[in-house]
Amino acid sequence: MAKELERAGLPTALVSALPQIPLSIGAPRIVAGLAIVHPLGDPSRPAPEERRYRRAVVETALLALTTAVTGPTVFRADAEHW
Repeated sequence: MAKELERAGLPTALVSALPQIPLSIGAPRIVAGLAIVHPLGDPSRPAPEERRYRRAVVETALLALTTAVTGPTVFRADAEHW
């Protein structure tokens, strides 16, 4: 689906805990998630840390959407900010 949206001119960013899978199918922008069970966070973390991590993932996805790519590219949330 991401590739078809990209062909229509809509940038996409796919969040995945297993970036190898979207890489293998050629998804253009991939944001590496944290874990298979909780790709967008970890509920066992303290709430402030969890919010910082989730924000970092969203900011990384927004950065990915505004970055021109020529092929599958993996973006990672900066661990220093969460």
